[in-house]
Amino acid sequence: LTWTEVTTPVGASGMQFFGIEYANNTLVLVSGSGESFNGLRSTDRGASFSEMQLPSGTREWFGVGYGDGVWIATAYQGGNETQSTLMRSTDNGVTWTPVTPEINTSLIDASYGDGVWIAVAWEEGDGGEAFRSVDGGETWDYVSGVNANGLIYREEYADGVWLAASGSEGVSISRSVDDGLTWQGVQTDGSFTDIAYGNGTTIMVGGLGIWRSASVTLATQPGVLDTSFSTDGHVIRDFAGNFSDWVSSVS
Repeated sequence: LTWTEVTTPVGASGMQFFGIEYANNTLVLVSGSGESFNGLRSTDRGASFSEMQLPSGTREWFGVGYGDGVWIATAYQGGNETQSTLMRSTDNGVTWTPVTPEINTSLIDASYGDGVWIAVAWEEGDGGEAFRSVDGGETWDYVSGVNANGLIYREEYADGVWLAASGSEGVSISRSVDDGLTWQGVQTDGSFTDIAYGNGTTIMVGGLGIWRSASVTLATQPGVLDTSFSTDGHVIRDFAGNFSDWVSSVS
């Protein structure tokens, strides 16, 4: 495995990129640290990049997602409560427009699954916040009670089930089986910072290493898994080696 350095626009070398997504033959990266631009896009699988302009101000762009011809970018407010934090693109990131009506809550991530968009807020509100769209990201409705601890990092659609990962111990997994309308907390002993689903398997990572599940079904007692995610939904599988290993991202 070898890596080749690519040429990027002037100023990109000093930027921190928080969100990345590849879809529809386009690679999009978003950042909160750019001075003249705050994103990059590539249409040749990362061989070259061009500037991508999202609204600036005090916003930090953290997340980007794609679904059914639509791109959604999410931002952290950074002190100004009037800036739009949810932007939409239908031309593969060339242009971006705020959703209507504008949303001003700090959002960290957005994902798409089976006709539904879910965007989650980071450390905002009582019990965790999210926004939901069923019209391709044009309009969004507020959803409350996603997580009792109010700290959500990522969400993922897993074959009919929405999962949200929390950075707080206690209710660190939230689950929805009605397209994100209502959520049920799952009690665990760890915290999670990222989640990914593919090929019938869910992977969650965070303060307790790497957890894997081939089932997203809750145990018989509502809101509780016997131990944690696993191949059978009940036994910890810690592929990081021990429970103190911290893993921050998975895709």
